[in-house]
Amino acid sequence: MPDILFGLLADRLGLDPRRDFSLRYVPTPFDAIQLLLTRRADHALLPEPAVSMVLRKSESFPVSIVAPSLYRGVDLSQAWGRILDREPRIPQAGIAAVGLLHADARLADRVGGPMPIGWSGAWRIPWNAASSWRGTFPC
Repeated sequence: MPDILFGLLADRLGLDPRRDFSLRYVPTPFDAIQLLLTRRADHALLPEPAVSMVLRKSESFPVSIVAPSLYRGVDLSQAWGRILDREPRIPQAGIAAVGLLHADARLADRVGGPMPIGWSGAWRIPWNAASSWRGTFPC
């Protein structure tokens, strides 16, 4: 989910994450933590509780001898509220249509309906956009 939020917020700021950033995807937050603590990454997008854990761990002995000083740079909840001009609360659930349901326009209208924000101006992603996401998310 952090990748989706980052992409949405970057898009709203006129940035393209794949073009404007050098992204490195890792399997788990713990892999990103290792990269940070061993100075093989300068930044990481981490969910809680991984953020709090790495901040605490980077200050503890003996990790603090080699680990850089780490800081919380951006709170995605706060950025969500500021960039999208709404309360800084991020939705934690969604609805996916799979199989033949993705072609059911009546169902899509009843579920998605007009919403004030989201990727490309609507909460639901246009059904034909799903094909461009194939392979983006590890399963």
